[in-house]
Amino acid sequence: MAQPEFMTQAEGDFASTSAGTRPVMEESTATMERSTLSSAKEESSCSGAGASAGRASFIRVLLRRVFPCLRDSTHSSSEYLSTRNQSIVEYLSTRNQSIVESKFETEIEASKVHWSELPPGSGAQGCAEADMELFRRLQQQYASPDGRRSFFQDWREDWWEVGEKIAEGAQGAIHHLRWLLPEDADMNGKWVVKVFKLEGWSLEALHQQWPPAMLDKIRTAGFYRNKGISGIGSGWMLKDGRFAFSMPRYWGDLRKMIDLRLVRNRLRPPPFSNEITVRIMYYIAKGMLQLHRAGILHRDLKASNVLIKPRMWKLKDAYGKYDPIDDDEFDVHIADYECSVAVWGTRFWRAPEILLGLKKRRAQPSLSIDELFTEKSDVYSYAMTCYEVLTGKIPLNDLPPSKDDEVIQHNRRPVLPLERDSWIQSMLRRCWHQDPSRRPSFEQIVEDFESPV
Repeated sequence: MAQPEFMTQAEGDFASTSAGTRPVMEESTATMERSTLSSAKEESSCSGAGASAGRASFIRVLLRRVFPCLRDSTHSSSEYLSTRNQSIVEYLSTRNQSIVESKFETEIEASKVHWSELPPGSGAQGCAEADMELFRRLQQQYASPDGRRSFFQDWREDWWEVGEKIAEGAQGAIHHLRWLLPEDADMNGKWVVKVFKLEGWSLEALHQQWPPAMLDKIRTAGFYRNKGISGIGSGWMLKDGRFAFSMPRYWGDLRKMIDLRLVRNRLRPPPFSNEITVRIMYYIAKGMLQLHRAGILHRDLKASNVLIKPRMWKLKDAYGKYDPIDDDEFDVHIADYECSVAVWGTRFWRAPEILLGLKKRRAQPSLSIDELFTEKSDVYSYAMTCYEVLTGKIPLNDLPPSKDDEVIQHNRRPVLPLERDSWIQSMLRRCWHQDPSRRPSFEQIVEDFESPV
């Protein structure tokens, strides 16, 4: 089978945490484990509370011994020890196979607190016949001029197979994409498929969420790709009625890398050197500038929606290999924009005008807040994403969602580290300004990075 141009040129990875990080974490923490594991086991075994309680005690002891910063009043565990961090530490503390096997599902469950918020009823249930009828229309509408190929392709079970799940979000899950034909063998490991959840998601509902500017590019090019942005290769209707996009495979997301590096640092910030921090912030801004120039709003920018592409994967023999803890040679690409029209963002990554609109909508459900999402609300979310990169912390993680008035009325923002360059602090404060009109554009942000004062 001849591969579309976009697929033959793409590179990247979206490796599972268990497969991608386990060897690295074992190697980088071996010395730390040897010095703490034995005594921690002895201390926990004295509880006499049974196997389950003993293991729980063992984990707590290991956390205290491996991460003495948890006893340091200047480093609160609520600030740095996310549930995902705890699952990494738990793996390091045991070789219990059942725990290792459940680690991935535990991480998915833990990540739900930071999943995107979707409007009620945004995924109205459709019927298979109506979905297939719409899919046939889309195939014709987005066919190449010669009619030989369409972005929307029929799923061939003798060509492709949906592999194991490696990530999940509010709208769908990411799976490995297996290529079954012998001539396509070199494509295995380079692509993933984002499968949208069948429950409550009709194709018509999904279609309404696709940014029109993205569809315009697909109509002319047959795929979507832009510099600094994760691309989309094809749209498929699977045999079970679910819709799916094919996408290049990446190592994982920026939030995962931050968590791993915090664990490496014994939960002490920052997760990156100053040089790497500035580089990440700069290229996120450049990716968002490309998205806005294309006429697309993201509406849910955060570290977990930024993907990591190792530079070493440009070498054929190195593809799929990467050390996310010590290798700083990587690029960042913006992801999860392809169904942004109906997304309401995530917790306190959202600008105060969005939080206020949602608060009013709770009192008046018929109220639309779509017009509140602008390029400037994306800029606000960018500042919160940069805060993650600078500190490793979740923005305003100690603030319950019910206390959104702290942001809306009292201008509460995260505290920036004082040791960072003053121009970066000034830029981020402008980005999260209460007044959207006072926030810079991404063009201005990129200029700041290219000629800092």
